[in-house]
Amino acid sequence: MKLSALLSQSFQRHAANVAMRFEERSWTYAELEGVVSALASGLRKWGIRAGDRVAFLLPNCPELVFINLACCKLGAVAVPLNVKLTSHELAYSLNHSEARLCVVHNTLLALLQDSQHPLETVAAMFVVGAADAVEGIKPFDALFATATPMADWADMPEDAPVAILYTSGTTARPKGVTHTQHSLGCGASNYARTVNMQHDDIILGMSSMAHVFAYVMKLLSALSVGATVVVMTGYDPKNTLALITKHRVTQLYGLPVMFGALVEAAKTAPCDMFSLRYCVGGGDAISQTLNDNMRHVLGIDIHQGCGMTEVTPYAINRPGLENRIGSIGTATEGMRLRLMDSEGNVAGAGEAGEIQLQSEALMAGYWHDPEATATAMNDDWFCTGDLGRCDKDGYYHFIGRSKEIIVSGGSNISPLEVEEVLFRHPAVLEVAAVGKPDAVLAETVAVFVVLKSGHKVSTEELLKFAEPQLATFKLPKTIIFLDTLPHGATGKVHRKTLKDSFTKNQ
Repeated sequence: MKLSALLSQSFQRHAANVAMRFEERSWTYAELEGVVSALASGLRKWGIRAGDRVAFLLPNCPELVFINLACCKLGAVAVPLNVKLTSHELAYSLNHSEARLCVVHNTLLALLQDSQHPLETVAAMFVVGAADAVEGIKPFDALFATATPMADWADMPEDAPVAILYTSGTTARPKGVTHTQHSLGCGASNYARTVNMQHDDIILGMSSMAHVFAYVMKLLSALSVGATVVVMTGYDPKNTLALITKHRVTQLYGLPVMFGALVEAAKTAPCDMFSLRYCVGGGDAISQTLNDNMRHVLGIDIHQGCGMTEVTPYAINRPGLENRIGSIGTATEGMRLRLMDSEGNVAGAGEAGEIQLQSEALMAGYWHDPEATATAMNDDWFCTGDLGRCDKDGYYHFIGRSKEIIVSGGSNISPLEVEEVLFRHPAVLEVAAVGKPDAVLAETVAVFVVLKSGHKVSTEELLKFAEPQLATFKLPKTIIFLDTLPHGATGKVHRKTLKDSFTKNQ
């Protein structure tokens, strides 16, 4: 199923339904398609053609939905950018994707105007919200000027790219996860079937729709069945509670840390949660304590799932079945899972192994990186890098990551990306970044540093050096100076020893 065909059918079938609400405004499916059609024509007027990359740096807002859908209708490739990134990181993603046009929120415009990080391919930039006049940058509304609405959704091949989502991997540079018309169409429809999402559902996501979690599970899945999407800019727990009550939200999506804040807010701001039928938590583990608090205060469980930018979600605790706290649930619709042990054999029930999968919702590959694409595959099975076990009832339990990714507040952080920045300091000889356990964020970034002989540098100086080059959530929260780092037999830094030092010292 192609994403464009899936959405086109849904927009026609549910034309009178409310598709999106934002603050005091709402759009029916017919009205939303009118906006999207005009924007697709505007993009074409500004020289965008099928296959061209269109980037956007936006918080959750209607314009983010408009530009995503307009790209799909035109056959262009959407490139959502993480608003938490630095100028250096954003420039890399824009240049690597070869984006031709970029839409940016006025509060984030300065990030793309850094002369030290030129944008090599962006030919036109449009700003959402009031902004000072800047040569070469036009208001977002200019994309609609005199444009004749584009009537039909582009008839693109199933393997045509429709989105490139950047994510930190085990290398110092983020990888561009390339999804096609077919992979996102299957991802949206399979997830909607998995959770029995219906046209009368009202969906609220607390996390960014520029990330695959909310992009597919909230936005695309909801639109594919004619449901209503409630959009809110930024995360405020009290505002979230008010929106749930006001709009009678039936499905709620977010990170564990967000649910924790929601519980605390509900203790002082009682609200009506009776409309909620299903809550989904992803990004980090849902603890028994958090779920108990959620049930006690708000009267509903959090259903944990697990996915990744390359394919999401591959497992989830489904509505209507036992919500097995501590597990990531059962395989989603259209998903084949297996566990492979360290010897390359299929793990038995209860045995640990790497979770591998096959699915039509799987990405086509990493943009301009065939080597990384090939490395991720094992005889047509995608290697997630997630370690888990499966019980006799088919529930999967996540037990760790074979990749050394640091997961902080639902965001993946590459240790090498942090190390690469600190290595640039003239006093640093060696550095290793690991995740330090944290009760709120799951992990924070901790770095172990060895200085060159005769050099001195303080924690504050290193942080000041790193701040312009790393997003805030990637900055080290702990810096420990050592005389030497532990190395394994092959000469590589033994990060596990460093990470284990935190639990041993507790």
